[in-house]
Amino acid sequence: MPITPVKTVSIFKNTSLKITALIGLFLSSLLIIIALSIGNEAGNFVVQVESGTVTKSLSITENLEDDTTYVDRIVTSGIKNISDNAPQLFMPNGLSDVKNLCKRPGINSSDPDLYVYTFYVVNTCDQDINLDFNMKITTVHNNLDKAIRIMTYNETNESINIYQAKDEVEKDYIYYKYQPKLFIDDTTAFTETYTLKSNEVDNHYIKYSVFIWIEGEDPDCNESIYMSAIKLQLDIKVL
Repeated sequence: MPITPVKTVSIFKNTSLKITALIGLFLSSLLIIIALSIGNEAGNFVVQVESGTVTKSLSITENLEDDTTYVDRIVTSGIKNISDNAPQLFMPNGLSDVKNLCKRPGINSSDPDLYVYTFYVVNTCDQDINLDFNMKITTVHNNLDKAIRIMTYNETNESINIYQAKDEVEKDYIYYKYQPKLFIDDTTAFTETYTLKSNEVDNHYIKYSVFIWIEGEDPDCNESIYMSAIKLQLDIKVL
């Protein structure tokens, strides 16, 4: 029997309590950094590549077809004041919904309680390189790490991974075939490894998306995380 998605109702919806999430994402490969700053400030998503790195190994862009956009800095808007969400709501049909959310690079703002940013990591050198994606948890207030979910989607190989902290009381989540994996520890959410082909072939890039939401079905999604904050650091290193 098919499962009918049901909107989760939590204290956030009932009392209009919102979470101001201070989330920092840093993406680095050698000297590449992405910084996502969320909160009461302007909340920009900044992609920055130190001078010289673009021509040596990697580039970041939102427009794969135009190499003039392979710059060392991209700034887009961030998010703040998000409330609870769940995969049953934003991806009820699984992969097809994820693809639609990531269809256009940049920020997808179709769901105010879901952060989605899509970009390309491009190999700009003439040899294959292996990359290690490592998401670190650097700062947490009010145990927000216990309630959030981080999902990554590599559209190039259609891999989806959902990560969460371990629940004190075990709970089954309806994530279809995408079962959540546990954070590695209190300071590291996940590691992922990918290979980029040399720039002499067509598929010398990764189309990569980061999803962040507060899981409405998590027992830790309650009033205790009101006005909480978290800072994450995503390092991408050449192995």
